[in-house]
Amino acid sequence: MRERLIYFGIYLFLFIFIEIVSAKKGRIYENDVCIKQYLSTIHINVTEYPKMTKLKRFTEKFHGRKVKDEYRYLEDKYFNVTIKFIKKLNNISNTVFSKAKNRNDIDKKFHELWNYDKRTVYSKYGDYYYYFFYNESKILPSLIQTKELYNLGKTFIDFDKIDPRGELEVKDLVFSRDGEKMAYIVKESDKAWHTVFFKNKNGVDIDDKLEDVIYSSYSFVFKNRGFIYSTYPQRNGTCGGIMISDFKFHSIYYHHFGEKQEDDKILAWCPKGEDSIIHGTLSNNGKYLFIECINEITGTTMLYYSDIQNNKYFKKTLRMIPLITTDDGLYNIIDSSTSHVLIYTNQNAPFGKVIKMRLSKRSSNENNWKVFIETSKNREINEILPVGRKYLVANCMTNLKSFLVIYNKKNGRMYKRIEFGEGIIEDITGNSNHYEVFLTFNNLISPQTIYRVDLRRGTKKVVKQKIIETLPNGVNSDDFVVKRLFYDGKDHTRIPLIMFYNKNTLRNRRNPIILEGYGGFQTILRPYYHLSKLLFVKHFGGIWCIAGIRGGGEYGKKWHLQGKGLNKKNSFDDFIAAAEYLIRKRYTRPSKLGIFGSSVGGLVTNVVSQLRPDLFGSVVSKTPLLDMIRYHRLTTHDEIFIEEFGDIAEKKHFKNLLTYSPLHNLKLPKYKLQWPSTLLFTSTEDVIVGPEHTLKYLAGLYRILQKAVQYQTNPVIGFVGKYYGHHDYQKPADKLLNESVNMFSFLQQTLDLEWQ
Repeated sequence: MRERLIYFGIYLFLFIFIEIVSAKKGRIYENDVCIKQYLSTIHINVTEYPKMTKLKRFTEKFHGRKVKDEYRYLEDKYFNVTIKFIKKLNNISNTVFSKAKNRNDIDKKFHELWNYDKRTVYSKYGDYYYYFFYNESKILPSLIQTKELYNLGKTFIDFDKIDPRGELEVKDLVFSRDGEKMAYIVKESDKAWHTVFFKNKNGVDIDDKLEDVIYSSYSFVFKNRGFIYSTYPQRNGTCGGIMISDFKFHSIYYHHFGEKQEDDKILAWCPKGEDSIIHGTLSNNGKYLFIECINEITGTTMLYYSDIQNNKYFKKTLRMIPLITTDDGLYNIIDSSTSHVLIYTNQNAPFGKVIKMRLSKRSSNENNWKVFIETSKNREINEILPVGRKYLVANCMTNLKSFLVIYNKKNGRMYKRIEFGEGIIEDITGNSNHYEVFLTFNNLISPQTIYRVDLRRGTKKVVKQKIIETLPNGVNSDDFVVKRLFYDGKDHTRIPLIMFYNKNTLRNRRNPIILEGYGGFQTILRPYYHLSKLLFVKHFGGIWCIAGIRGGGEYGKKWHLQGKGLNKKNSFDDFIAAAEYLIRKRYTRPSKLGIFGSSVGGLVTNVVSQLRPDLFGSVVSKTPLLDMIRYHRLTTHDEIFIEEFGDIAEKKHFKNLLTYSPLHNLKLPKYKLQWPSTLLFTSTEDVIVGPEHTLKYLAGLYRILQKAVQYQTNPVIGFVGKYYGHHDYQKPADKLLNESVNMFSFLQQTLDLEWQ
């Protein structure tokens, strides 16, 4: 008996010792003193969360393994139970938001930072410059026309008068080559289809319009007597009531002004792929129509062209002469002459290159190619434009810093590089009719600076003019620092990190930090100006960090592939490594570290908060992907998503998705560690990443948290809005501002932030 007690004592000692060591490995310590894990000033008893019924009948079998989906009924947003659940979620969230001690200050400051006069980039057509203008007094922007750059100009189109309700979205503007006519393309906020209206340069409306247009490029042709656009073949004269995804054979149409749209002629459709998108663009000399077939799943393009010089008003479909049909990369027409065409491509060039190709009556191939501007690891070409008859101007980027490069249009020789400082070129315009380039420059401090680059006097006398610079009231750019550095990932890959903070910030482990990441679809999280970032740094003394994790496009296609599909774990590891770096370098500590992500970024934040709850004090996600087994059934972008994340029909992808799907990996953290304070935003009208993800996730999480009733008090909440659009730029301004106020009302309480 005594011997048994001795063995039991030894066993108990070893068990406790192992548990203590394991716990230390999972937490951050300094001087062997455990740091207080959470600072949340608001507490919610887990019994206050709504408890949803589990329905076991929703079970599917994949590759011999059963997967439960007990809250699938919440995918029906019109189901009475779902409606009640959403109401309960919003009631809890609104209660939390309302308790922030500086909510009124946050709301007031957001509106102050938002209310400045905004202009879009200038464009020149004919004798006039055009730009959009809007301010706090306007719901929709006005299109301004002016002959003088430094004059406000006159209102050419007042969209507030067209739609006083503010439900119209302006999607595009198109001008004829001579600037005599223009088209403006609009859509209603809750509709997919676009409508095209026309005007003369004197402001007089043209009595003509096109309806039910989508995924289109546009060109005026035949001395402005006709117009080329793209859409799907109509059924019974209407597109109403038919899902866009049901349509096939997207086609190019010709519309002759003065005739009915129902008489418009189909000119072309993509010969390979009934699901492809087709665009037609007129060459600068009006001789050729260049045709682009876009594979929406892979992002690759095929190019054709047709000589339309003697094709009087298109009496029949076009003869499409192949240019590039390999479907192995992105190809965009830049400019052309009567015998050659310049094409931008990323084929075997992840940072972009330009090729020159001879136009031939027969099928073209790589034998007709000539590399015109080489690819380079030292700069990525984001966009390249013809400017006048002599130049090509490229919008380039290196290490998330933008600049322009001017090239000779005849031989591709580089003339000049033009710098604009730390920041991003957001929009750029130019054309072969004028020697002027306009661009909007943006950084984390200043929302907008509009530049004009004048090449009329040649490259040796380039004039760079600042047309207008916008700084929010009370903001001095000298008070802030934007720092670019690198940290090592788990596998020692060098990951870029951007830090934005006040110049007086100290490395004292007390700084509140928001760490943001994305890591998908080769998308780059650029250091753009954003109200939330500036408010957090200026008024909460925080540091906003952007981690360029793998899966994004920071270093081209290879960087994307390393965080895509079966390699998705790299995205999560990179993000965790960023958090560990910030803590190790004494910028912050876990209780002051918040993380933020939207869409794919929301997937990342929720996965890492499950893997390492000890690292984070607060988690905020917008429209996050959370059910990675049914994600492809909960979106209108199913094929694009499958290409990015993997197809569960393949066993290897199913097993990989199941290892990290947040919905399917819900379990309490070890050692009675609390679930980090968590806020999820979603919308009932988001068709890309719908509310189903958030609703099912919270239902499952709330049931898990019931087991932690003795110690779980950190708030875990969700807010379900009702607005159209997935991305911030698609949301109405009032909805976006309110969402931002709610976010910081939450963060102030969960990170214990002090208003400054």
